[in-house]
Order: sequence, then structure tokens, then C-alpha cells
Amino acid sequence: MRCPRCKGNNDDAARYCSLCGNELPHGAHGARGERAASEGGEGGDGGIAALGEMAVVQLVFFSLFTFGIYSAVWFLKRLEAINNLRSEVKIGEEPFGFIIAGSIVNIGLVLFVAASGEPAESLSTENILMASDLLGIAVQVTMIVQCFKLRSALVDHTGGELHISWVWTILFTVFYLQHKINRLMEQSGNESERIYHP
Repeated sequence: MRCPRCKGNNDDAARYCSLCGNELPHGAHGARGERAASEGGEGGDGGIAALGEMAVVQLVFFSLFTFGIYSAVWFLKRLEAINNLRSEVKIGEEPFGFIIAGSIVNIGLVLFVAASGEPAESLSTENILMASDLLGIAVQVTMIVQCFKLRSALVDHTGGELHISWVWTILFTVFYLQHKINRLMEQSGNESERIYHP
């Protein structure tokens, strides 16, 4: 079965394109999938293409510039597309509210300690810095959990064909996942070119 949108090859029994996520034309579902593809829409559930391509360097820059807050914004901007992937795994908004609020509070704590002028050895400064460290760990663990949910959704969506390393997911979180999304979109484009230009 060839996808009418990206021209990728799929199993005859497939309902959705494994490359772009477009609903494939089968019976009653076909008209809607072909119409959405011909109109340039996402069709079906939107697929990987709805997550959007972004240079990993750009994502790293935005995240560093915002002290990690942009990583949560990255998720929020793609939340609908993530939850439209063919997967039982769904992601809510609440964890990202905690990540953003926690990051802002953490920045405030560090600035407060820097502005207070108290020595680093004082009890109050140590307590504030310990609270900041614990909050930072909680924020990072929350982000890693959400990244693993997205990892599972991407693997489910591609029928298990996509390999996403759990080690790299822990180490590089959204940066690694964006890299994998970019690679999938690139493969989808290459598949279309190969079909048009054998």
C-alpha cells in the first residue's frame, strides 16, 4: 500500500503510513485520508510530521538561554501532535507546568543567594542551596519521565520499527528525541524522492 501523501510503501493491511502517519485509503476511511493528503493537511492522526522538524542546535540554544524552561515549552507546543500518535501512551500538560514553575523558582533561589551576600557556609544559605538542588532533581526527573513517555509513543507509532536508545533518552532528553524525529522526517522525504526518481 502506497501512501497518497508521502508515497511511502506500507503493508497492505496498514491503516496508517509508518513514515508520515497519514491514514491510508481503505474502504470508508480512504476518502478522508486521501482528501486530507491532497489538501496538504496531516490526514489521519498527523503522524511524525505534525511534531515538526527543528535543528537540534537551535533547541539546545533556546534551552540554555532559558535555563531549561524551553524544553518544557517544546513539549507543550507539540502536545496535541504527540497525543495524536498511534499509541496508548498519552501526555498531559501538568508535568510541564511543574517543570516551568520549578525552573523559575530555582532561578529565583540562586539569584536570592547571590544577592544576599551571605557566605556559602552559613546555615541559611546551605538550606536554600539544598532546596534548590532537590527542586532541580525533581524537575529533571519529571522531564526524563515525560521523555520516556514520548519515546514509547514514537516506538508505538512506528510499529516498533524505530529504535530509540533509553540511555541517550536519559542523557540528552528532548535533544535526542528531536534528533530522532528529524531523522524520521528525513527518511520520509528520502523515501518520496526514491519513488519519484528510481
